[in-house]
Amino acid sequence: MKLPVSLASYFHDPQGGLLRPIAERLPLLCQIYDGICVVPTDASDGAVVDRFYENDCVVELQSGGVGLEFIGDSRRMALSLALEEGRGHIHIVDMDRILQWAGSHPQELRGVVRHLPQHDFLVIGRTERAMETHPQSQRETEGLANRVCSLLLGSAMDVTSASRGLSPEAARLILRHSRATECNTDSEWPLIIHCLSDMPVGYIEVEGLKFEDWLKRTDEVERAGGVEAWKRFIDEDPAAWLHRIRFAEGIVETAISTYRELCGSA
Repeated sequence: MKLPVSLASYFHDPQGGLLRPIAERLPLLCQIYDGICVVPTDASDGAVVDRFYENDCVVELQSGGVGLEFIGDSRRMALSLALEEGRGHIHIVDMDRILQWAGSHPQELRGVVRHLPQHDFLVIGRTERAMETHPQSQRETEGLANRVCSLLLGSAMDVTSASRGLSPEAARLILRHSRATECNTDSEWPLIIHCLSDMPVGYIEVEGLKFEDWLKRTDEVERAGGVEAWKRFIDEDPAAWLHRIRFAEGIVETAISTYRELCGSA
């Protein structure tokens, strides 16, 4: 018997760059999931948000701020919204990532969603081939963050993929204890489960979580001469490396502080 799984996602898209992939791929997501809950920022393009209303998705606008420092709030809002809907297990993932996955590996996505109810908490990471599609600045810095988190969790995992499967019990535990800002929930959430419950932190790797940032920046990509040229442009920018270093540092700091607070030492 197929057990229900809902999708929880979030996005900030003031330029409407996601409009085309949403129009193309949202109907498939509606087939795969038993419900879809989304948290767009109130600065997101209205036409993009309307697509979700038109497809009977549950929508809650996030107000009060946008930017990297608010992503932790976005994720907690999306998780809470899906939990309130009460449609079984929850798959939470960035909107551009799930659109990328649905477009590139739809059958793999279907299989993973069927697999989710077998776990209370599942980290969905990237295969080596999927990771190689990302810019070097992202691969190298996220690799370091993943290494530290893996040491704390006792098993090798790609936690920076920001894709998780949760049972209602795991979701409630996360919402009671999560306080992390920015993307630091990447490490905080699995460590909350690891330290405060008997639920194992499961792990799988998939091909579909390829590089996704280009999806809502197609104009920039075209001007650069394609996705590969755009990635080279990113890697030639020292500021992009600094951004990624700080991103990874925050995830590592949160991993260690969460482990010390909840497990006792690190």
